[in-house]
Amino acid sequence: MHYQLPNTAASSIGSATKSQKPHYVIIVLTMAVMALEISSSRVHTGAWEVLLLLLATVGSISGLAVQLPLQSVLFAALLTASMGCAAHALSVLTGIPFGPIAFGQTIGLKLFKTVPLAMGAVWIVFTFSSRGVARLILRPWRQVPNYGFWLMGLTAVFTSALFAALEPFGKLRHFWLWQHTKMRFTWFDAPVLYYFVLSFMALIILGMISPFFIRKQPGESDRSDITPLLVWLGGLAMFLTASIRAGQWNAVIFDAALMASVTLPSLRGVFWKTEKTESESAERTA
Repeated sequence: MHYQLPNTAASSIGSATKSQKPHYVIIVLTMAVMALEISSSRVHTGAWEVLLLLLATVGSISGLAVQLPLQSVLFAALLTASMGCAAHALSVLTGIPFGPIAFGQTIGLKLFKTVPLAMGAVWIVFTFSSRGVARLILRPWRQVPNYGFWLMGLTAVFTSALFAALEPFGKLRHFWLWQHTKMRFTWFDAPVLYYFVLSFMALIILGMISPFFIRKQPGESDRSDITPLLVWLGGLAMFLTASIRAGQWNAVIFDAALMASVTLPSLRGVFWKTEKTESESAERTA
């Protein structure tokens, strides 16, 4: 079988509508800044990383706003950032739910001198891009029962995995410091339990914001938007490159394995409509 990019995916790259073009401009700029960060041996901090996080955040929001009302997407983003920041703030103050953590000065402005504003943007980018990747992977199974629950579960796992990939990068940049606990198993000083709690927190957030992602008007909901995958893999590639330069080989293995395990099924989802269309065409011919 000869594969070609499905019309929905092709339109997401080439013939974009007027409402889509600003989104793709933002994604291109995001990828350009990420590529510069990956290719440069210099450590970029401050305004440079703020620009990258801002572009990724706006791109994650604009991607959903192409098909959904902007006010719904903005409210979902605000809810995601607020709940994520609140959980991290509680951890700073009480050590619950994520564990005892203190944020450094290099991560930027803090709310109430507790949790950095950047963490709200990180929650938006990680959650929204993970949801987009999960939708691509689950595309062949969109009609199965409980698809929504599978989507939420996979999104939560991918969100937690991105935070795990971020951990060595954050340690290199001195973004935060984990205080010692009695837990035996850690990942670059972070308690392993942190990532299970992160997944549960992501599930709670997804349960709150999912109603805002329901299309209330007719249209093509099975659109293979690859931009969340680009953001997801771009961020992971940036973390991977930083770990290679720092000799964090455990992180390198984790990031490479995560990248491979996500890329192949995601690409299958991108091309799935072509397979389905050709199969249906053959049945009609027969």
